[in-house]
Amino acid sequence: MGISVNSVSIPLKQTDKDIKKGVHRDLYGEILHHPKTNPQSPIVIFIHGFSDDSTYIRHLLVPLALSFDVLAYDNRGTAGSRRAGNKNQFSEIVKDLADVIDFARTHSTLGQRPIHLVGISLGAVAAIRQGIDPQKTYIKKVIAIAGIANYLDVLPQSPVAFKKQWYLWLRYNFFGVPINPLPAINKEISPLLHLQHSREAYGNSVEFSRYLNRTLYLIHAKNDPIVSVSHFNQNRDSAQLTFSNWLLARSGGHNLVKYETILTAAIIAKLREKSD
Repeated sequence: MGISVNSVSIPLKQTDKDIKKGVHRDLYGEILHHPKTNPQSPIVIFIHGFSDDSTYIRHLLVPLALSFDVLAYDNRGTAGSRRAGNKNQFSEIVKDLADVIDFARTHSTLGQRPIHLVGISLGAVAAIRQGIDPQKTYIKKVIAIAGIANYLDVLPQSPVAFKKQWYLWLRYNFFGVPINPLPAINKEISPLLHLQHSREAYGNSVEFSRYLNRTLYLIHAKNDPIVSVSHFNQNRDSAQLTFSNWLLARSGGHNLVKYETILTAAIIAKLREKSD
């Protein structure tokens, strides 16, 4: 018996504007299930990156689904979730994960089970922003792949700074990606700022570091042309992660090309670790 894939519709909370217009937004999602998966085991919510969709990461989802029930979904503005909004609404996409988590917690087969979050690129931002919170005891692991630290340090104001990657600047502008967001928005989409704020709010820095080393795992490539390895270093150092809680590949670029097997093995190994 193989892995079954069941489509689900994930409702997003209505904003005041949505209520006035009578608009209901839903994300398209899929639950991957193997019949031998323990129905009490943790579930994995997988969040894809900017301009991709859940099919782009299917090569990672299928191996994961041999050990866990996996919920993957299309971010607003992409594939099955095109009508839910625009793909350049980064802060909204990050917030949408909270609604996805609520959906999973009340789902007939996924609910009442521990949750692991795995995100790539923009998905990594969402995973850290919504998953790193000691009060959310139901979230056991957060794996962030190719994630940024401070959003304002990612996109220069002109194509000159991109040098050979100047076409990326043009691509981001074409899609309407926010180049210079307001401080409040930047805070929402900057994992480093969230980690720093959470540490200050927690009060006990030592205990917070222990919590992060039980929960957070970072993966990056040294030659990532889109999100510099300096972002990985900042997040790792801010979280005070030990060597067993991060993986830095020599190459592979932003999507860890040719490192897919190692990437999948690292994710599964970390998710199988006991959280407590």
